[in-house]
Amino acid sequence: MLVWFRSASPQTQSPCGLADRHTSEKVLSGIFGQAMAQGHCRCYVPLMTSFLSSIALPIALAAVTIVLLLGLFNMMRGGSPNTSQRLMRLRVLFQFIAIVIAMLAVWALGRS
Repeated sequence: MLVWFRSASPQTQSPCGLADRHTSEKVLSGIFGQAMAQGHCRCYVPLMTSFLSSIALPIALAAVTIVLLLGLFNMMRGGSPNTSQRLMRLRVLFQFIAIVIAMLAVWALGRS
């Protein structure tokens, strides 16, 4: 297991937070490839958090709401039971996706 330490002085710290520049290049080139070893690493967690909480989660919740309302409308007008069953299955699928997106957003918020 690798343990990476941050250096106390910013002059000896690599862009990825490793204490020794030569060691960090060797470790990172073996694990992540040459681009990251040369200091091109970026943290995409805030971007992912913003996307998940601002775009993906509202879309998923809107999809659940729309399918739920379509199912209720179909039931109230006395529509086909097969359509109601299909809409219920679709709603459960969308709810699962929304829960996964919400959990990913919570995880990403904890990492940023």
